[in-house]
Amino acid sequence: MSDRSSDLGVDRVLEALAAGQFSAAIFLPLDVLVTINFTAIGVTRPDQARAELQRFLKTMAAWLNERRLPVVWIAAIERGTGGILHAHIAVHVPGVVKNGDRIEGVRYRTQFRKWAREAMARHVGQVIPRLVNIRCGLQQSEIAHWLCVTYLLKGFDRTAVLAPPSASGDGEAVALADIMPFPYRSAGDVEGRRLFISGNLGPARRKIGMPSGFEYMLPTKPDMLALEVVPGANIGVAARPPSRVPSPFVAAVESGRFDVRAIYGEAFVRFVTGTQPARDAADRSVITLEQLIEHLDSLGI
Repeated sequence: MSDRSSDLGVDRVLEALAAGQFSAAIFLPLDVLVTINFTAIGVTRPDQARAELQRFLKTMAAWLNERRLPVVWIAAIERGTGGILHAHIAVHVPGVVKNGDRIEGVRYRTQFRKWAREAMARHVGQVIPRLVNIRCGLQQSEIAHWLCVTYLLKGFDRTAVLAPPSASGDGEAVALADIMPFPYRSAGDVEGRRLFISGNLGPARRKIGMPSGFEYMLPTKPDMLALEVVPGANIGVAARPPSRVPSPFVAAVESGRFDVRAIYGEAFVRFVTGTQPARDAADRSVITLEQLIEHLDSLGI
């Protein structure tokens, strides 16, 4: 057992990693990190924070739905420095594509940043500095995806064991800490549930292989029972469109594969080990784990 009630148990961490793997596999990186300071609006209890988070997620889903964008996210509630209650949300908002000196695509991220701040200002009836902070580049990044997702999991159970020595290749037990790119950091005292995952990334949608409303992107196969013979034709003609075939996704952690390359991919592992730097699409500066922590710490939460 963990020595902190707010630490995330192994099941919750693996659930989030499975959701993160699925999101990355279908090219919907959760690389936009939203931070909301609940204490700034007088919220001091975790149950109040959960209600405020759910309200924001509901309005965010409406914003995404209006633009026919998938609703995929992972969120966590924490209590930071000075007891400040806040939430981090790793969400997918499409980025732009850089083609030479040209930026192509809809600037959804610019729109989202403006919407989030205005939505919270309307909710509380005033503009509060640093109430909402959004960290992202203009372009999508799988490395930033895993930075955001695993940052939400930094308060994991340090005592959890994933596999006994007999199941590992080197005779050593595999601990949850062994597969986490961030070192353990307490998420503060938050009673009750504090990690939330959108239904579109849950087990039901992973069995189908696509978020709700995006089944048209699944592979197709001919429906042989729907073929009808047309006089004079050499072959049958389909009476209805081909059916969509579910493409089940099984995450590495769900199948007991705790190899970090299988979980995060080669690029992120090289980034964490320092053998491959990454650049922020917004300011072209090199991103490191330490810089992300420093940026979030600078918010005072």
